[in-house]
Amino acid sequence: MTTNMAMSWNNTIKESKKLPISTLVKALYYKVVSYFDQRRMEIEKQVVDGNELTKHANKVMNKWKECATGHHVIKIDRNTWVFEVMTMKRGLKGGKKQIVRLQECICTCNKWQTYQIPCSRVLACCANVGLQQKSFEGMAFLGRFFYIDSR
Repeated sequence: MTTNMAMSWNNTIKESKKLPISTLVKALYYKVVSYFDQRRMEIEKQVVDGNELTKHANKVMNKWKECATGHHVIKIDRNTWVFEVMTMKRGLKGGKKQIVRLQECICTCNKWQTYQIPCSRVLACCANVGLQQKSFEGMAFLGRFFYIDSR
């Protein structure tokens, strides 16, 4: 992963490396500005198209929705929405127990807290209690990095 990233960056600045340092810094600055401007325009287009999530977040959510169908959910506490989830074994992965606390937005796998997108265990718990995807999106479970801000 590091090698690919370094090679990608080197390829991006290949022509700029021959420049004096002050010109190199300016060239890199304008490349970064251009990148962020392009990303902003892509997200604005997604908002206009009526999407609430970015392409990346949709891709991750769809993958995790598919995984969620194989999880076994046990309610530990109905009042505070605490669940134990046994993930489905797929090859060398899965077959582990995780605890999900819906009201606190915590899953012991830490994917929910890290990526700010409900993991497959959270989606399985929501399905178990009858929460629709829109219901928990409205509860601000989706994070600032993946939720499209229409401001």
